[in-house]
Amino acid sequence: MKVRLYCFFITCWLALIVAPVSASSDILKEAKNTYKQICSHCHGIDMINPGTSSYDLRKWPRDDRAGFIDSVKNGKGDMPAWGDILTAEEIEQLWYYVSTRGGKQPFPKDETIQKSQSIKRSRKLARFVQSNESQDKKNIKDTLTVCLDRKGGVMSGLRNIGGGTGLDYFLSKAIADELSYKLKVVWFEGEQDERGDPIREALAMLASGLCDVIPSFPLNETSVRPRVGERFFIPHLVGEPYDRGPVEFVNLQPISVSKPYIRIEMGIVLRSGVKEKSIHNLADLDGYKVGVEQDTLPSILISVHGTKKMLANTLTFNPGPAFLWKMEQGIFEAALVTTTAFDTHRRSYKITKLKMTDYRHPLGLNLAYIGLKSNQSLVDKISDVLSSFLSQGMIEKFAFKNGIHFSPPKKPYVQRRLTLSDLKMIK
Repeated sequence: MKVRLYCFFITCWLALIVAPVSASSDILKEAKNTYKQICSHCHGIDMINPGTSSYDLRKWPRDDRAGFIDSVKNGKGDMPAWGDILTAEEIEQLWYYVSTRGGKQPFPKDETIQKSQSIKRSRKLARFVQSNESQDKKNIKDTLTVCLDRKGGVMSGLRNIGGGTGLDYFLSKAIADELSYKLKVVWFEGEQDERGDPIREALAMLASGLCDVIPSFPLNETSVRPRVGERFFIPHLVGEPYDRGPVEFVNLQPISVSKPYIRIEMGIVLRSGVKEKSIHNLADLDGYKVGVEQDTLPSILISVHGTKKMLANTLTFNPGPAFLWKMEQGIFEAALVTTTAFDTHRRSYKITKLKMTDYRHPLGLNLAYIGLKSNQSLVDKISDVLSSFLSQGMIEKFAFKNGIHFSPPKKPYVQRRLTLSDLKMIK
């Protein structure tokens, strides 16, 4: 599961129930005005946007008014929350504009459609879960069901011929064996656009009963805070039709976290051929052509601690797997990235020209398993097993076999929310 930077943490606790607006030229005019002022800068004039840097709103499901309203109010991914800025009427105007594709299509009567198709989706999901359950109903209580991201890089992945790869897969299998459980994996594909939120996707899967626990959960104050009253949708499940109908939202429930089992850190990557020098802090990158991924924590740290000369020689790119490939091509020489991002790249490109240096930034995130608070006893058992595995060096061995730079968890286990002053002090 990718660790994403959220620039805004605004939660709206008031439920907004507004009837859909009716179609008229006046409403379209107001809707277009609101869109132009608020959305066009990122999503493009008339919604003409390839979807490479921000979500292509022309693809938003026309029967998912609830999802759209939630995205605008509370924010998604890199998009900030607008619930404290826009009025309820303005948000409805935006929905009218997007759902009619700028007035080119009829306004959908999505309230009726969404209700009926949501029932169909629930039935499909129930059948999907049932088809993946163990045939031996007597041993169902001895099964550990884990949700894993099929595109989780070195942490988790699904083989075409069946079975899994990555640290989380093999660690989950070892935990199940230790507890004398049978392992069952539910593979999912996290949303990669603005609608996606890996934290709430995980919580929605737990709340829906799809799995008992989920690994690679980042421990910070924002991720573990209570989610009372929040709803989110279940991401696409492997084996489920992509055309699954409208998004189904579930009520999030209180969670419990296990003891962390690994720490994800940030390190400096250099391209072969450049002169290496000792790097003790980010300012030591002065002299290299530096690449950064836009709107990520590494990019903020570089901008805060880089020298004027260094920042003038810095290139900015959209975040994603293509970033390090650009470095392979020689477009830039140095970068600050997470160790898992580099390890995933190295696995894809065996003959890589990139090298991870020994430098590690002091900031990092511990990862843990999460389960529902109502399943506390299972989470406690997993914590005991993880403690035993860490003391025996087993998790480090799993990491090595999967090509992962291993760092043990560090205290405090839950990272507190950082301020700009903190980022300036931590070099």
